[in-house]
Amino acid sequence: MGSKKKELTYYADSRAAGETKWSWAQLFKLALNGITSYSTAPLRIWSYIGFIISLFAFLFLAYEIGVTLLFGTDVSGYPTLIASILFLGGIQLISLGFIGEYLGRVFVETKGRPPYFVREMSNHEKES
Repeated sequence: MGSKKKELTYYADSRAAGETKWSWAQLFKLALNGITSYSTAPLRIWSYIGFIISLFAFLFLAYEIGVTLLFGTDVSGYPTLIASILFLGGIQLISLGFIGEYLGRVFVETKGRPPYFVREMSNHEKES
């Protein structure tokens, strides 16, 4: 951002007294904001879920083909329709995850800055 930057290590002390006034909903919203603002992990998770669903659809289709060849079928076309829908849904999730991962990386690169800036230093840091 045009100013000199320095990393600041901070260790938080435990709560001295009392209880937090934050509700579970507020804490959940804060956690969700922290996860989605500073990480691309949720975007990557959808890619993994898409791979799992596609693999499940492929295995289900192979199972249904085997059962149909050995025992025949009760309902014609239903298993292949379900397997096709699952497989295409998995492919869509994989694509969504890849696009999201790409956009997340672009977002992180465009920021290109640390999360905190120190405007002035303490006397202790000036002496060192």
